[in-house]
Amino acid sequence: MRKLIFSAVLVLLPTAALAWNRGGHLTTGAIAYQELKATNPAVVDRIVEIMNSTPTPSLFEGRLNEESTPEAKAERLFMEMATWPDEVRPPSEYSKAFHHDTWHYINFVYVPPGTPVTFIKPEEITAERIYEAFARNAGIVADPKVSDAEKAVALCWIFHLVGDVHQPLHTTAMFNSEFPKGDRGGNLTKIRVTPDSKVINLHSFWDGAVIGSSNIKAARNKSVKLRTLFPMTLLPQLAARPYATPATFESWGRQESAPLALSFAYSEGALLNYKKSDGAYELTPNYIAQAKFTADRQLTLAGHRLAEVLNNIVTRLGSL
Repeated sequence: MRKLIFSAVLVLLPTAALAWNRGGHLTTGAIAYQELKATNPAVVDRIVEIMNSTPTPSLFEGRLNEESTPEAKAERLFMEMATWPDEVRPPSEYSKAFHHDTWHYINFVYVPPGTPVTFIKPEEITAERIYEAFARNAGIVADPKVSDAEKAVALCWIFHLVGDVHQPLHTTAMFNSEFPKGDRGGNLTKIRVTPDSKVINLHSFWDGAVIGSSNIKAARNKSVKLRTLFPMTLLPQLAARPYATPATFESWGRQESAPLALSFAYSEGALLNYKKSDGAYELTPNYIAQAKFTADRQLTLAGHRLAEVLNNIVTRLGSL
């Protein structure tokens, strides 16, 4: 069954969910800033320069003014850039110009053991997927003929998409008798964290598995903690380069996040065996512990890779 996720039909499923919550994306932006500030501050400076031309200044100015030093403002900028694509969703005043729902995800089909394949009824969507969105925006940032205003938008998407592709349930959907058209990356799968807790969906649980707060100080503290818990020496995937190629970006979803969704988010189908109450699956303490560890590691990896992507695009492709 593990191989099925690679060979099954590829579909896009409509979804209104985010990938990581706001706090998670803030944390990813902070990790990327800290890495680049230490290794290539010129990239940070160029990104700050580009963002001075943002066509959505109202989403940045007030928040950056909360910071008292240039360094804190730059770090806060990186953090806010990572959340920007979620903030231009409807009903934002900017949604018509900049919102792209299908850019946030791609779903590989997962059929649990024992499910007849006749239950697979994918809804095909021809809009651009997360891989194509990354390629499009990376090309914009690297093009010397493109204005800084356009680069500012593309950079925000790159910040966000690198985070999104590391959330396992933004790469996979489960199909079975309960969900013949798929569970939309866990959005339709109802769960309880404890027997007495309220019912939420599986996707939301994974979105918030790293940090439940959108507080800036909490996200900064979390970024420092994660870099300590998962130093680069414990992330062997970081040895693979180059990081700015669309093919490499795609491999993060296809070869890493999708298998994690199968193994941990859906527990190789064991999730369906958990005690069911009021239509919701009750998560076990072991499931929760494994999910939190996996999410922490994935988000940390995303932050490091974002730094490498920016270093590659901004420096090696001629924007400096």
